[in-house]
Amino acid sequence: MANIHKEKIYVRTDLSSLNEEWVSEEMKKYSGLQEYYDMIKVMVKQKTNRALQEKPRERRNRKTGKIETVEGSSPIKEDCVIIKEDTTMEEVFEYVRLCHEKWGLTALEIFIHRDEGHWEDPEAKTGWIPNPHAHVIWDWMDHETGKSLKLLPKDTSKMQDFAAQALGMERGISKELTGAEHLERNDYIIAKQKSEMKANEATKGEQAAEIERMMDIKDELSDNISRKQNQIDDLDQTRKEMFSDVAKLGMEKKQKTNQVKTLNEQCENLVEHLENLEGQRREKVENLEDLNERFKHKANEYDELDEKCRQKVKDINTAKGNQVLDRFGDLIGVGKTAEVRKDNKTLLERNKALENEVEGYRKHDAEVRQREAQIPQIVSAQVKKLLPQAVAKATAEKDKEITRLNQVIINDRNEKNQLEGTIKFYQRWSQELWSVLGRLAKAAMKALYDFAMRGCKWMSDSEEYAIKDYIGDDKNRRQYADDLKVYSRFLLPIETLSVIDYHIEDIHDKYAPNQDRSQGRGGIGKG
Repeated sequence: MANIHKEKIYVRTDLSSLNEEWVSEEMKKYSGLQEYYDMIKVMVKQKTNRALQEKPRERRNRKTGKIETVEGSSPIKEDCVIIKEDTTMEEVFEYVRLCHEKWGLTALEIFIHRDEGHWEDPEAKTGWIPNPHAHVIWDWMDHETGKSLKLLPKDTSKMQDFAAQALGMERGISKELTGAEHLERNDYIIAKQKSEMKANEATKGEQAAEIERMMDIKDELSDNISRKQNQIDDLDQTRKEMFSDVAKLGMEKKQKTNQVKTLNEQCENLVEHLENLEGQRREKVENLEDLNERFKHKANEYDELDEKCRQKVKDINTAKGNQVLDRFGDLIGVGKTAEVRKDNKTLLERNKALENEVEGYRKHDAEVRQREAQIPQIVSAQVKKLLPQAVAKATAEKDKEITRLNQVIINDRNEKNQLEGTIKFYQRWSQELWSVLGRLAKAAMKALYDFAMRGCKWMSDSEEYAIKDYIGDDKNRRQYADDLKVYSRFLLPIETLSVIDYHIEDIHDKYAPNQDRSQGRGGIGKG
């Protein structure tokens, strides 16, 4: 700031009324940019389960071994657009619309300043040269994924194309050709003042700017490859853990299914036991009916014996002539009266035995009927005690399992969406990488691609020579071989990379010259 010619920086308050501003409806919901920034941090935590990386972090460059500082995330960015004096807010809206459709950037605020500029003669305040411009405050986040939007150098160049198109202005020369870097407002003023003082000095050569730009792209590609490889490793580890959890859920589901199956078998066994009890009851009833038949048969025999006894008594009474003889026979234990009494005694004993047997059958039948009456109560009590508990437990376990499986499906979909985003990113970067490769580099990569598509089984002489030609025989051949490995990470299937690296090293060692040469071969743009 000490080198800024303050006398050349001026704000005309009499022109401040010509300034314009616009605030989006979404931004009006918040008290300011700080509250909106805090909302973005909460959104990022919800979407990615990670905190917003706000602070810069250090990392080691794998090639140079040096510690580099990586700036933190900037979810809200400001864009300063040079405009004409008669540019309208609607034209700036058109520029915002083109950027939103192309990359998804969302404009939060727009400020048009028409009161800034400088005097050609500050002391006399004559020769006013205005510097009309517009400040666009962007939301640089994807609110669906919780990740920041990634714009390449060519995308920022495309934004300048959109500005020229929407505002009806002439497009400046791209910094890819001039090698210029973006400057903040004060730095830009300093640079412009130095440019005015050194108007006669020669500009830097376009070739040096092109080489510097290519080296920047190469370093950026290397950083992105390292970062994306780490992301792929994290995703692969997460996928393995998820598959392990799914396998555990499968085992738990199988165990719960076996438990339900066991409960069903117990219920079936209980029903079978009830059927067996019913069969026993029927068998007892049949036995009881058989006893009743036998009792009736014995009763009939008793009636017949009683009838015979009565008939004998009648015969004795009619045989009067033998009364004396009968009495005498009775005294000595012979004769008809003695036989009748003997038979009658036998019949009474048999009748008593039958009555005792019938009473025993009746008691047994009563016990059987009492046990049969208790069977439904016992069965019902067992069913009420075991079945609801088993069903409730099985239902709770099933619901818990369904909930966990649904969560696994949701996590799987989220991982799939993240993986698809990574794949799209790699496809885009693969196209960008191929577009900047030179002739020899493309020939070498095509040879490696054809070799990989054959399953890495054999390599033709023409493919080997194409790789040899790119590696070359100068002192940078080690770097060129490493570059081929880096390009392979973007352009070849991941399962072939170990074999590809082996063959690149083999060709590098096979054609090593006896003495290194000093001529370089050009990095990404080689060939």
